Amino acid sequence: MIRLEKVQKYVLLQLTKNINTINDVRNKILANNYEKPFRRHLPDDMPSSEANLEYKWQYVSVKEEKNTFVQLKSEIISIKSIANLEYSKRIKAQDVFGNYLPKEERTGSENVEVQFISFKNRWYCIAFTNDEAPIDRIKKLIGDHYIEDLPSEYQIDSDFLHWIFYRYITERKQLSNNIRLSNINEFSGTIVNDENKFRGISDKTAELIITRAFIANQGSLATTNVTLKMLEGTAEFYLNKVSNKTELKIRVGKKSTITPILSSDKLEYTLPIYIYFYLIPIMMEFYKDDQKDFHEKDHDFRQQISLEVIRSIMMKNDITSDKINDLITYDVKEDAIQVEQKST
Repeated sequence: MIRLEKVQKYVLLQLTKNINTINDVRNKILANNYEKPFRRHLPDDMPSSEANLEYKWQYVSVKEEKNTFVQLKSEIISIKSIANLEYSKRIKAQDVFGNYLPKEERTGSENVEVQFISFKNRWYCIAFTNDEAPIDRIKKLIGDHYIEDLPSEYQIDSDFLHWIFYRYITERKQLSNNIRLSNINEFSGTIVNDENKFRGISDKTAELIITRAFIANQGSLATTNVTLKMLEGTAEFYLNKVSNKTELKIRVGKKSTITPILSSDKLEYTLPIYIYFYLIPIMMEFYKDDQKDFHEKDHDFRQQISLEVIRSIMMKNDITSDKINDLITYDVKEDAIQVEQKST
């Protein structure tokens, strides 16, 4: 099987129902450019081509074919395009003599690949980036009024990411006959508030005591890097908690490989289709089916891994149970004194 040549970043956007045909995509989106005023004040008589930053579409290719992956259960229409996005450089707009610099000296530009995908009678956009600035520019180029919140199967939250750890740590890694949770090798999150960020990277992330302490303490998970194994291949990718309901970002690792979905497409085009339209929705379906059982057992699960953390710390630091009992007794006495002081 062919593997990805490099790590790939993607973001998924859903288009509104005003976009429901190829012609809608072509005529309402790809036929348009977007101009944004330069961030510094420029002379009023400067031509708009010099005064504005321009976002525009370049290469466009349309393909319609039946996918070869039966689980998708839908034909796919794919429109490939490239968004050319100008941006302002962090330099002065004028030279030492007060003359305004030519636009090419004040600005830079980047090309971002974009796929428009028709799947189950809805149109989506997959942009090959998950950096905020180009995403915002692509949204402007598409038209904010043509973008809406993603459906519930893409609204990933911290509880869903905790469920992934729960399934892995409790050895319930087989999510279905076809999908196995093979590994978790990185996560990030926050403790108490957003200023206290935490990140763990290891091939055995879920086994690390520091990870289990984070999970037991109910830290808020922001990202989790999972490896899933299927009959079709392996997918290693970052799942990000959704902070903007219109976007779902993923980052796919080089180890990822699957059998072709669209036979004539390269892996970097078919993998996001497979992950976004099959893996993530079905994982969310498993989570919802398992949610009641997960929440009922979550307290016992966190208690269990808390004891494992405590036991590990005690062993590494020669802490006896007597010292733990002394600490608990001391805390109880301190609490009693504080209560007595408040009552008087």
